[in-house]
Amino acid sequence: MQNSGLGNSVNALASLFELYKIPVLMIMSHRGTEGEFMGAQVPMGTATPKVLDALEIQYFNPKTPEEALKIIPKAWNIAETRGRPVGILLDIKFW
Repeated sequence: MQNSGLGNSVNALASLFELYKIPVLMIMSHRGTEGEFMGAQVPMGTATPKVLDALEIQYFNPKTPEEALKIIPKAWNIAETRGRPVGILLDIKFW
């Protein structure tokens, strides 16, 4: 999902997924980061890590596809083991 989808998912992430221990791996395009061409994306881009921190959702920010290939299985293992959402943020420079 795009990181704006994180904003739309806050209630479910904070209640439903926590209550039922549902493992979820969220792979998000992190709009609003360095190199963003659309100024309207910057506020949510700045808020995204803060939202994840507030929800106590662990996240990773791989810088290359090779790093992502190593992190994705690790992130899924964390989500599955802990029964919690885990995020992967892919900045504009990644894609």
